[in-house]
Amino acid sequence: MAELRVLKTDKELEVMRYASKIASVAHRATMKAVRAGMYEYQMERYA
Repeated sequence: MAELRVLKTDKELEVMRYASKIASVAHRATMKAVRAGMYEYQMERYA
């Protein structure tokens, strides 16, 4: 079973790359908007 998880189809890899790009864009936007003293709930609006 564990061996099957190692093998990914081209479509699975494409989806994983796309999800990674989205997460990266959100992370960068949050880092640019966050300021010292902000609470976590205030940062959530940027993600």
